Amino acid sequence: MRHTNLPYLRALFLVLPFFGWTLFASSCNNSSACQFDTDCFQGTCLQGTCLLTSNNNCSAERPLLCGETCINLLSDPAHCGGCNKACAAGESCVQAQCTKICAQGQALCGQECVDVTTSDKHCGACGRSCGKDQACVLGECRCSGTLALCAGQCVDVQADPQNCGGCGRGCGTDEFCGWGRCARVCPAPTPTQCFGGCVSTNSNPLHCGACGKTCAPGERCSGGQCVCPTGKTQCNGACVDLQSDLRNCGACGKTCEAGSLCANGACVPTCPPATPTTCLGGCFNLQNSAEHCGRCGVRCPSSASCQSGLCICQSDRLFCDSRCIDPKTDTLHCGACNNVCGSKQSCVGGVCQ
Repeated sequence: MRHTNLPYLRALFLVLPFFGWTLFASSCNNSSACQFDTDCFQGTCLQGTCLLTSNNNCSAERPLLCGETCINLLSDPAHCGGCNKACAAGESCVQAQCTKICAQGQALCGQECVDVTTSDKHCGACGRSCGKDQACVLGECRCSGTLALCAGQCVDVQADPQNCGGCGRGCGTDEFCGWGRCARVCPAPTPTQCFGGCVSTNSNPLHCGACGKTCAPGERCSGGQCVCPTGKTQCNGACVDLQSDLRNCGACGKTCEAGSLCANGACVPTCPPATPTTCLGGCFNLQNSAEHCGRCGVRCPSSASCQSGLCICQSDRLFCDSRCIDPKTDTLHCGACNNVCGSKQSCVGGVCQ
């Protein structure tokens, strides 16, 4: 019985005469499959098929000759799928295909190396994208900033008249929602009425400078302008940290080579002691990094800092649902994280009533 069931072997029969090679399919013991060399009548067992190589003295792991070198077309990056068919720098050979090598902690999605714990386009798995106003946190899509998830949508419970102060809390027809409470007049801190809610167009990222003008993910609203947070620089329309970004290491567009890391704005082979942990190809200290606090992907909000691996909010705030909340008034976290008040209740002094 002859065995040519692997696609790459069929191709070899076409090209081997050109290189002066001789490759035969040998007889297996009544089966086209094999696990060990002893399963084959002659030759060796490679990738589940019995092979016989003649006059080359190559091993089972590298059964074919390319010039005077024994190679494996399935895994040799210098001969990937064919003699002298070399993979590019930063690629490996997997099943006779050149494949990009991703940095530690990243996954290959299509032709792009991503961290599925933080990528909004590949959150938790390749191709799983987060919706509008969502961010990927530890591989899960969560509402970004001060937004809350209500009926499958991210809403601003501080200004949404349909979800004022909590999901399903609707205001009256003559009322606005300001600071999570229904009122007939917008309060001073949020004086502008936008779509039934009271906001500050100086600081609200959903209405920055004007109603409906939304800042891009990662940006914040300051003085009515969408800007990158402190420590971030806008490169190609995205806010990045030049100290740790692999594609913008030290300057916009400066990409580190495969296998390198970005630390303190320079491409390095390993992380230095001060920032020993690799996250997204950058080097961080998980004890004090606001981008990766305690573990990769845990971002502290702008109103919090990372201390001993924990996001710490201001003294009168709690870190709940990836944001700093006021436990005295927040109906979704009244008195404690995830303590949700009833649909007709308010949170007063940390107590639902």
